Amino acid sequence: MGIDLNMLPFDCDQDNFAYSHTILNCERRRDLFGEISKLPSSSVPAKFTSYLSRDKKFEESHYGETTTTPYGEQLTFIEAGSLIKFKNHVDVNDNSKNRAIWAYLAALPANTKVALYWH
Repeated sequence: MGIDLNMLPFDCDQDNFAYSHTILNCERRRDLFGEISKLPSSSVPAKFTSYLSRDKKFEESHYGETTTTPYGEQLTFIEAGSLIKFKNHVDVNDNSKNRAIWAYLAALPANTKVALYWH
């Protein structure tokens, strides 16, 4: 787990291919992130792509396969419904950016997969 968190809701989720065009850049909150990191999660598909891809060819983020974090850890996902339980957490409510992210998550179907990109 890194010290910052971007959430990547899946815009497409097929058997062997998935992607996210959305980046929800959470405001850093240690207690909230610690609780999120304890949730059961699964590895993203091998063909998961997003704009947060990095490789040796490109030094900057770019659109491409995004299966590991900058720390080399496997990227994981949880369902939006699992994150909603934190909507009244003090670390969500004390920050307008995090409140907006949780409002976005609440508008998604509960079974929407959300990749957790720790950096």
